[in-house]
Amino acid sequence: MVEKRTDYEKVCPASPTFHSPWIDTSRGIHRRRFQAVFLMAVIVIAGVGATLVLFPPLPIDESAPFTILTFHDAGIYNAFELAFLESEEAIENGIDDIEWITPRLGTPEEYIRAGMVDIIWGSKSQVESLATESLLESFGLNMSDTLESINNSIAGTSLKGYNQQGELVWVGTSLSVVTHDLLVNTTLLEQKNLPIPKSWSDLANTTYNNETGIISHVSAAGSPTFSRIYDLLTQTLGWENGWVTMTGMVGNSKIFDSDSQAMEALSNGSVGIVLYSNFGPYEQGEIPEGVEIIHSKDQSIVRAEAIAISSTSMKKDIAERFIEFVLSAEGQALWLDDTFNRVPINVSAFDIRPDATIMHDFFVQTVNDSGIIFNETASFLVSSALTHYFDSTIYAIHDNITRCWTLLASLYDNGTINVDQLEYFTHLLGTPLRIVDPLSHIERIFDFDYAIEVSQNLLTNQTYTDEVWELWNSAASARCTSIYNDLALL
Repeated sequence: MVEKRTDYEKVCPASPTFHSPWIDTSRGIHRRRFQAVFLMAVIVIAGVGATLVLFPPLPIDESAPFTILTFHDAGIYNAFELAFLESEEAIENGIDDIEWITPRLGTPEEYIRAGMVDIIWGSKSQVESLATESLLESFGLNMSDTLESINNSIAGTSLKGYNQQGELVWVGTSLSVVTHDLLVNTTLLEQKNLPIPKSWSDLANTTYNNETGIISHVSAAGSPTFSRIYDLLTQTLGWENGWVTMTGMVGNSKIFDSDSQAMEALSNGSVGIVLYSNFGPYEQGEIPEGVEIIHSKDQSIVRAEAIAISSTSMKKDIAERFIEFVLSAEGQALWLDDTFNRVPINVSAFDIRPDATIMHDFFVQTVNDSGIIFNETASFLVSSALTHYFDSTIYAIHDNITRCWTLLASLYDNGTINVDQLEYFTHLLGTPLRIVDPLSHIERIFDFDYAIEVSQNLLTNQTYTDEVWELWNSAASARCTSIYNDLALL
């Protein structure tokens, strides 16, 4: 494999931005481009002519390069190219080079229709969209054994995809996994006779109510991590129940301005629990001494990466050999490199690397989980509203919420109220509020639809933002005071 920059801008003029050198070759690109242009010309001529002329198909150009369009970074595709070219499959088939395309301008569809690629390799969603447009080739029967060795799904995430004719056209190659865990000072919880929580939603239980606050929370505006956590709770628990749960959690908590303050509190023992997002087995940050990571079962986001053969590929046999290698034990073992932070989909990878114990444990954990679906588009649409609403109705009145929640917990613990009353007041304290919107002058509840509507104005109109923030804050304060006074009478 020879590294070299080429005059690739003629096909895709955007500048490469990889940290590693641009590792593509240009041979064959102009040839393929000519074929694509020629085909287009044939279609035009046939369309305008009085008589439809049938042209024979273009001959397959055996000298054209084997080309993969990928969204992976250079570190990943370099590793797979080197290993594949040294494999028996490549040597026996005379494959001595791979050309990689990383699209900068244009879409994968355009590259496929131009006949420029043999394989597409990227996220499942990227590859899946090509199947609906009939741009992927079905796998041959000679790949049956390899494909049957791959699970249909892991953690609820499909690893195989089909076209409209029911033919298998893509298969998963690896997983990106984000687990939603808890950092717990188990010694501190034992001292306070508190149970070890198993999930984030456990933290809204009155069991964790403590005069000093046993849990750590952070302002949504002060922490992208916690803002994401709050967003995740509204998606996994449902919009309304998510806000009710968050309010109860904060009632059991100390609240901080930043992640670093929350971690410092965990380190010095002033709190015992911090919510934690873990981006793969090798992405753990600095964990304070005496703190354990408690995995929240069935609370992981598991996304598959997929590979497929282009419908215009002139080298389908070679493409199938490459995919077989990627799915083999040797190919899957490449994902165990700790710099990639991906999870293999085939357990046979650990036959090659039995020393990869951290990844093996993470793999087993992932396989035994039921993943959750997180909608990135929905998250983007409500992100601004979610941040402002959390900080105005929870963070800014934290003391009032804690006072109300502590009274509610004590009334339940001493038997003054029953479980139904506890649930009633818990829901009342956290359910989304109503305000009269300053622009429409219509009363609106903070549901998902209003969150989408209000987000754009919150980003662009500071006067509106200030007014809405104050309305939410005042409504939350008044509700908290009213509930406290009602509870005090019981």
